[in-house]
Amino acid sequence: MLAALYGGLRAGAAATVVSAVAANYFLMEPVGSFFIFQAADLLSSAIFLANSVLVSWVADRLRKADAGLRRSEAAKRQELERLVAERTAELVRQVAER
Repeated sequence: MLAALYGGLRAGAAATVVSAVAANYFLMEPVGSFFIFQAADLLSSAIFLANSVLVSWVADRLRKADAGLRRSEAAKRQELERLVAERTAELVRQVAER
């Protein structure tokens, strides 16, 4: 998830594949092999991959939504600053005319 949050969907998917391969090689019997001999191990690997890709996709969507909100906030802030500057200039002119 962190890889997807910081690097996007591709980074999240790459981290998922590396994690699945490492888990298969180091944790599943026979240790030190990439072969899966038990159906339960194959099923658990498939579930892990599917869930990890889903989490990476959600994290990537959150990252993109956050970026869009930041752009929108910046545009609204600039508009507000422009309006405040205009109103301030108008008030200064009114005070100067008195």
